[in-house]
Amino acid sequence: MTSSSPVAAGHAVDSPLRILVVRNDKLGDFMLAWPALACLKAALPEARLSVLVPSYTAPLARCCPWIDEVILDPGPDAGRRAQRELLAELRSARFTAMLTLFSTPRIGWLGWRAGIRHRLAPATKWAQLFYNHRIVQRRSRSAQPEYLYNIELAEALVAVLGERQPRARRRPSGRCRPVPGRPGARRLPPSWALRRRVPGCSCTPAAAARRSILRPTAMPRWPSPWSRAWHPTRHAPTGC
Repeated sequence: MTSSSPVAAGHAVDSPLRILVVRNDKLGDFMLAWPALACLKAALPEARLSVLVPSYTAPLARCCPWIDEVILDPGPDAGRRAQRELLAELRSARFTAMLTLFSTPRIGWLGWRAGIRHRLAPATKWAQLFYNHRIVQRRSRSAQPEYLYNIELAEALVAVLGERQPRARRRPSGRCRPVPGRPGARRLPPSWALRRRVPGCSCTPAAAARRSILRPTAMPRWPSPWSRAWHPTRHAPTGC
């Protein structure tokens, strides 16, 4: 079960890297995957990075500067036709590797059936049987923040793919590695900055980033709760 399916045999070893990252649960958990996405893009800048997310996460995924393609996951409750269509899309994309940050048997089976050669996920429950690269993390102990667990998985995938690439094409990057002189410490997400300037916008990079996220999600541009312009009766959200 842990070996690649026959479809993977047709994937050329020297083809461009195409990586699928799966984080298809909660919106907040997807945001905590951004540092791992930045890590992959920094270490493998020539790779095409795709994400598999639910429809409610897609607007934010399209705002992420390290994502090249967004694929919608119909979810576990979708019918067989939707699952077959997703499987066909994953097969046609011919991904080199799949990094699953939130592992379920359905996603593991889809990656295996799609013939993705390198499939990496946390070693949790029986879903790990569909993966040929597994990392033991013990997330239930909460020994570190969630985003660091995600970065660990990204680092492991970079190591796996590094063995695949010819030495002349390897580009070592310190952004995914521990901070020198500080055992167990890694660079914080702010070290992976957004573009310094957005074309056609004279505002600061932080303001431009906020606008790019608010616009597609149609979120109201209220003042921050800690600013003087905030008023609970006018700006507090109503309903669920």
